[in-house]
Amino acid sequence: MRAFFLAFILFLSFNVYGLQKEIEKFFYTVVNDNKSFIFLEQLTRIGPRFIGSQGNVEAVLWAEKVFKDCGVKVWKEDFIAPRWVRGKLEVALIAPVERKLIAIELGGSSGTPKEGIEGEVVYFDSLEKLKEAPEHAISGKIVFVDFVMRRKRNGADYREGSRTRWLGPKIALEKGAIAYLMRSAGTGYDRFPHTGITAISYSDGLPAIALAPADADLLRRLKDSIPRVKIFSSSRQLAPVTAYNVLGEIEGKSREIILLGAHLDSWDVGEGAIDDGIGVATVLATACYIANYSLNRTVRFVLFNNEEFGLDGARDYFDRHKDDPHILALEADFGLGKVFKIRGEKKGLVGKVLKSIRRILKRYNVKWVEEKGRGGADISFFRDRGVQFIDITPDSTFYFDYHHTENDTFDKVQQENLQNITAFYATVVYTAATLKE
Repeated sequence: MRAFFLAFILFLSFNVYGLQKEIEKFFYTVVNDNKSFIFLEQLTRIGPRFIGSQGNVEAVLWAEKVFKDCGVKVWKEDFIAPRWVRGKLEVALIAPVERKLIAIELGGSSGTPKEGIEGEVVYFDSLEKLKEAPEHAISGKIVFVDFVMRRKRNGADYREGSRTRWLGPKIALEKGAIAYLMRSAGTGYDRFPHTGITAISYSDGLPAIALAPADADLLRRLKDSIPRVKIFSSSRQLAPVTAYNVLGEIEGKSREIILLGAHLDSWDVGEGAIDDGIGVATVLATACYIANYSLNRTVRFVLFNNEEFGLDGARDYFDRHKDDPHILALEADFGLGKVFKIRGEKKGLVGKVLKSIRRILKRYNVKWVEEKGRGGADISFFRDRGVQFIDITPDSTFYFDYHHTENDTFDKVQQENLQNITAFYATVVYTAATLKE
């Protein structure tokens, strides 16, 4: 009996060791291959992919073709999305000195009358100070919120930067402001302002604008001199459009679903290389790498559309597929450098997957944070559905230098870093799909 038990233990050890070797072989194959970099270059040739644009249409067709060329089952799912377009924007400081200000409209910002609007600027160094301000201090004036983001490896300051962009215009509107200005939610020191969505809509009638860092610095220096600003904008709201998520699937022996997602759209500035071209290239490359493997679980790839301007694609996917047997979800929509951290709990499939790649994590100095993953925005709808998440975090020290700007272009992505990101996502998905119960 003892001999049988020892033999059984040796058999299990051999199988575990053999699987681990296969996983490591897969990882090193991917990390040394340039497929995702090629896909990113192809995608960025299309240019901006904002919802309702020709670039968005072309990106959908391109992604379909890539899935097909890799031998992956592919289909589209349609939904209705809002359509907003920026027009001409002019922002000028007219007192106590005259200066053109470099700025960009936030998504959903309202246009102005053709003669523009003009007003006194009231300064706040944080969103909290704006919340605390009495209505009489804001009514009829232009609000300026000056939260300064700092470079951090995990991009932590974006939480407050994005809150300032999202909630600031709404609070300013409720207190009677005639326009909203903010320091861009970014960490660069150039004159590329950062766009992004807000909690207001075009019909609210409030121009909401982000300033480049140097221009925000100027307003801050003049805050005690009662600065006045003039704004002209011809942005407009158009009729809603039909948009598409692009889905690929590799069927496994089980219908349990491993979901890997990214968002196909980008803002209407730059090339959308880092946001979210890196994620799109990673998803498509992962599909190609595992297309010919025999899997124990089904892997579904989703390129969500209109993440930037309302999460409509994510909401539509959830409404259609919330009862599908998703058990694990990952989203690639963050970071520019190499992976330095992975978050996932020790129990269930997540624990088995991360234990299986511990040697890779150690070799690449990637920390395993043994906590529940949260998932990104597009897969957040599944947080209350019993789905496990794994959060893979690349270095984001310089990510917010370029995020949501004209400067988000292909040249900002280093091939070695993208291959590293792709290898970790692809290996986690491959491992989750091949591990037995």
